[in-house]
Amino acid sequence: MKKNIGLKRKDKMKKGFTLIELLAVIIILGILMIIAIPSVTEYIQSSRKETYATNAKNYINGTRNIVNSNKMRLYDTETTYYIPTTCVPLEKGGDSPFGKFDPAYVVVTYSGDSYDYYFTGTDTTKMGIYLTYEGLLNKDSIKSGVNSIDTTIGVGERENIIKLDDSCDPDVVEPYIATSTIEEKGMLTATDGSGTDSNEKEVLLYDIFLKQNQENGKMILDNHSSTYVSSNTGIDFNVAPSNTNGKGIYVRAGTENNTYPIYYYRGEVENNNIIFADFCWKIVRTTETGGIKLIYNGIPTNGTCNNTGKASQIGENKFNNSADDNAYVGYMYGNFLTPKSCTHTDVYEHQYSCSSGGSFSLENAQANVNDSNVKSYIDSWYETNMSRYTNYLEDTIWCNDRTIVENPYDGGIAYGAGYSTYMTFYGGIERNGIEWQTYTLSPSLNCTNLNDRFTVDEILEGRPNGNGDLKYPIALLTADELTLAGSGTHGYSTSSYLYTGTSWITMTPYLGYWNSRAAIYSLNTEKLLDSQVYNNTGIRPSISLAKGVKVSGKG
Repeated sequence: MKKNIGLKRKDKMKKGFTLIELLAVIIILGILMIIAIPSVTEYIQSSRKETYATNAKNYINGTRNIVNSNKMRLYDTETTYYIPTTCVPLEKGGDSPFGKFDPAYVVVTYSGDSYDYYFTGTDTTKMGIYLTYEGLLNKDSIKSGVNSIDTTIGVGERENIIKLDDSCDPDVVEPYIATSTIEEKGMLTATDGSGTDSNEKEVLLYDIFLKQNQENGKMILDNHSSTYVSSNTGIDFNVAPSNTNGKGIYVRAGTENNTYPIYYYRGEVENNNIIFADFCWKIVRTTETGGIKLIYNGIPTNGTCNNTGKASQIGENKFNNSADDNAYVGYMYGNFLTPKSCTHTDVYEHQYSCSSGGSFSLENAQANVNDSNVKSYIDSWYETNMSRYTNYLEDTIWCNDRTIVENPYDGGIAYGAGYSTYMTFYGGIERNGIEWQTYTLSPSLNCTNLNDRFTVDEILEGRPNGNGDLKYPIALLTADELTLAGSGTHGYSTSSYLYTGTSWITMTPYLGYWNSRAAIYSLNTEKLLDSQVYNNTGIRPSISLAKGVKVSGKG
C-alpha cells in the first residue's frame, strides 16, 4: 500500500505549469517583444537609410567619373546642371533600398576650376532626399513623404538651370530660370514653407514672374517681339497662341512702369500649377496691387494637378435662372417684376413694347441688389471649402462689364439701352469680338464703371477699391483674361492652358436680349463664344492670393 501511495505522489509532481503561470510567461514575452520590435525596426530602417545615402554617393561618384573623363562637358559657371541618375552607369549600388528611384538627379556646378556635386531624388515609396551637397549626405538626409522633386532650384547665384533629358547631352537642352536657390555646398532644409532656415525652398510667388519674364535682362512685353513672338508689333490676339505668337509669361503693355506690372500666362504652358487650400489652381496673372489671380482646376491626385473636363470644375450651374431681360447678364441685378409679355415694334432697332414687369431703367437693371444664380452657387462653395483661407486672399476687382457700346457690326448703330428686352451690346464685344464676325481683338484689364467692379470692400488700404457688393473674395474670370491667355473668339481654346475639353462661363456680358435671350461669354471646346445665361454650364471660380504670399514646391 505504501508503494502505491508513493506512485500517486510522483504522478502529481508531473502535472507541469499552471494556467496562471503560462499566462504570466506569455505576458512577459509580449512585453519583451513590444520593447524589442521597435528597436529592431528602427535598426533596419536606419540601415536602409544608410544604404540610400551610400547609393546616392555612388551616383555622384559615377557622375564625377563621366565629367572628369570629358564624356559630359559641363563648363558654364552660371548654370546648375541636373543629371538624371538614368544617365549615370554604376559599378556598384543602385536604386533606393525602399523602392525604385523616380526621379533622382545628381546636381553639378562648375566654378571655373573645379566641380561641386549634390543629390536630390525620391523613390516609388516617397522616401527621398531634398537637394543636398555630397559632403552633407548621410542617413539623416533621407526624408519620408517626398512626393516630388523640385528641379527649379539653383545653387549659389546661378540663375540658369539645365536638366538633361534622355539624350544625356547638355548641349541639346534649353536652359530655364531658377525660381530659388540654396547656398554653395548647402542643402534644402524644408519644402513646406514652415521653417526659417536661409536655405529653405520658399519664394515669393510674385518673384517667379520677375525671374521668368526676363530676356537679356529686360521685361518681355506683349507688344514687342521676343523668343516666342515673331512679330515686331507683338502678340496678335486674333490668332491662336503658338511658338511664334506667344507662349509663356508676358507683361501687359502699358503696365511696365507700374509699381506692380501685370504679368500673365499665355498658350499651352504647364508650369503655372499651384496647390492651395488642398485644391488645384492655375495661375492666370498678377493684379494691379501685386496679388496673384488663380482659376480653380480640381482636386490633386498624388500631389499633381492634371485635371480636365468636369474634374476641373466645382460643378455645373446657370449664370441666372432667366434670360428674358438685360438685367440677367449681371453678377448682381435690381428688383423688378416678372413675367412680362413683349411685342416686337421696331425690326431695325430690335426694340420691343412690353407689359409691366422686368427692368424699367438702366439703373434698375444694373442695381446690385439680388445675387445671380452663379454668385450664390460660388459663395456657398466658398463658405464650405475656403472661408478659413480668407486671410491669404486679396480683395481684388472682379469685372462684370455692363457698359453699353455701339453695335460694331452694323454701321455704328447703338442697340438698346441695357434694360428690359432692348437688344444691347456690352463693352466686352468691342474687345473680345463675336465668333461669327471678323473683328480686331483688343483685350483690356480695365473696368470702367464702379458699379461693375465687384469687391468685398469699397475702400482698401486708404484707396478706392470697388463696389463693396461681394460677400467673399471670389468670382469668375473675364473674357478679356481668356483672350490674353490665348482662348479668343478667333483662336482655338486647345492652344491655351485654360482648355479643359468642356464648356465653362466667364463674368463678361455678351449681348442683351439677342434672339430673345441674355448671354454671357463662355469658353467651349473650341473657342470663346456666347452662352445663354440659363444654360447649365461649368463653373471654375477664381481667387487672388494676396501679395507677399510665399510658396514652395514645383509648379
